[in-house]
Amino acid sequence: MHNTRARPLLNELPLPLAQLLLRALNAKSSVEHHHCAFYLTEAAIKLGAASRIGLWLSGSPDPEHPLLPALQRLVLPSMGHWRGLIRDLDRELSSDPKFAAHPLAKASLALEGRRLHAVRCFIDAAGESGAISRELRKSSVRAGVRGFLDVLVQYRNEVLGHGAQRDEAFYGRLGPLLLAAALELLDSDTVLGGLSLVVPTAALESGHPVTRWVGLTGLAGLPVATPPNDTQVVPGHLYLAGSPGLVALHPLVVWVRAPNDPLGRVGFLNKAVHRSSEDGQIVVRRSEYLDYTTGQALPDVDCREELTAFLARVGDSRGDVVEEEPESAPGQSTFGQPDPTPLHSRPIVGDFELLEELGRGGMGIVWRARQLGLGRIVALKVLSRALAADPTARERFQREIRALARSDHPNVVRVLSDGEEDGQLYYAMEYVDGADLSHIGGVLSGWRSQGARLDGNSLGAVVEEAERPPRRGRRGSWSPSRGASSTSLSSAPSSRSGWGRSGSTVWARSRLSVSRGPSSCGDPGGRSGSGSPHTCSWSGSRQSVWCSARRWC
Repeated sequence: MHNTRARPLLNELPLPLAQLLLRALNAKSSVEHHHCAFYLTEAAIKLGAASRIGLWLSGSPDPEHPLLPALQRLVLPSMGHWRGLIRDLDRELSSDPKFAAHPLAKASLALEGRRLHAVRCFIDAAGESGAISRELRKSSVRAGVRGFLDVLVQYRNEVLGHGAQRDEAFYGRLGPLLLAAALELLDSDTVLGGLSLVVPTAALESGHPVTRWVGLTGLAGLPVATPPNDTQVVPGHLYLAGSPGLVALHPLVVWVRAPNDPLGRVGFLNKAVHRSSEDGQIVVRRSEYLDYTTGQALPDVDCREELTAFLARVGDSRGDVVEEEPESAPGQSTFGQPDPTPLHSRPIVGDFELLEELGRGGMGIVWRARQLGLGRIVALKVLSRALAADPTARERFQREIRALARSDHPNVVRVLSDGEEDGQLYYAMEYVDGADLSHIGGVLSGWRSQGARLDGNSLGAVVEEAERPPRRGRRGSWSPSRGASSTSLSSAPSSRSGWGRSGSTVWARSRLSVSRGPSSCGDPGGRSGSGSPHTCSWSGSRQSVWCSARRWC
């Protein structure tokens, strides 16, 4: 299934799902492959829930319906909440005669008890690894596709929650199984019922305003025929289209067209903060939409009026459902900033929580950080505050981002996103744990001075030594040089690799090979260097490495 249907599905899935699938297929590490596969399923669940909500609300449900309070809690939804809405709304749609013939109602019936082979394989592997409970494993196998959706909720908490990091062998085993299960689910049409993602756009034709429809299927936005029953559409709002008509997704799922991006970007409601007005009405003060392609919140999306109308439609929100927005000083914006009582105690830059400093130099600081939108660990480089207003430094920093963004190679660490916070530029990279090459060089030099013979079998011990905290007087000890040493190495060259750079701009995953006997090193540009009697090389390209601690290793 992974090999036979993955590429064709790139042209059949809705745009945000196709983009995530492409990222999973092109992933350069088992961690990235696993996480993209999971976010593919998570985005599919949210899209499936939003479509069922839009269809059910189009039938004007009873204002006293017990399901409405669940819709009110969408202002701060969890994955479990989205999953619960699919379950409850499937029950409502399949039992309501006016929706019986709709593809989404039929899809809900198809979910009932359907069992898929790849889904079963993933559930078994997740249970064997301890990522889900034994009880959930048994019940989910019996429930088939519905059980798979239940498994994903617990799996997220156990594997992608805060502090839930697993070893690379876990991601290497579970990632392909999870992607195969996700593809099997999406290929079965049980999530969206075969409906297509479309957006109407406003245009002028012979001086008269017209509505043109764009299909957001696959990785290309192409014009499509006008769907039936399009008399009350809003340009720029997302819909699912099929033979019965349109299903509105806005404001739970939104579309934003960027000037240089004809496809636009799709965002999923992540949070909405509201407060009661003087007349007792609920008013949304700010909202946040997550773009799964970048893992960041969509900028400049203002859906406050639509979300306020949505809450009014599903009933007044209860005070214990979501925290209201705190007061802020006049002229001070609190959007994108930690609340006065923050959920996270560590500093936050954009969508990133700073965990620990990895290194610093003349341009800025590199942090190990957690991306809050997706819960993943990244390496975040932040331009120094002292250079934030320096046009030359800013241009150099932005040129570095552009150069890295154009790099696409298994040995080059990928840039995930970039942004600006309070005048400070930053960009996020893949983070792969490992030992710093400057420390490796220090350990190797110390071992050599003690007369130790180095060969390829010494690598594991060398890296283990380098990863220990420095201690005076220890054989092979080292002291950090000035400047941020930004090249690192893993202790298991067959599986782990480090974040770093070759020269001054190319951040790369490095693997070390140690030659037997004295040799000298030269940089990729042809200069020669002297120093330690060993050769460091990039895996694949076999080029020597220039450590930014200003030493040859």
